[in-house]
Amino acid sequence: MGFPINYVDDSGNTPLMIAAREGHADACKILLQRGADCGIINPRGEAAISLARKSSKCKAAEIVIFDHFGSFSCSTRRGSFEAHS
Repeated sequence: MGFPINYVDDSGNTPLMIAAREGHADACKILLQRGADCGIINPRGEAAISLARKSSKCKAAEIVIFDHFGSFSCSTRRGSFEAHS
């Protein structure tokens, strides 16, 4: 059965955060496609994108997460619009 996609471990990290921190772009992409939440913040105030940006191992994870943000539809009080690319 496995763990929920947004499972939080004892350190407060989700699978997406761990994949981003370790520079695993393919894992980030799969987790995001499966519905991982980019907005979860760990107890140290870090989100997946901030962990990816800190990673010296690989910037590909950062790019995958930014691309995912860009594919979202954004909404405001006045309505919805598509994020530009």
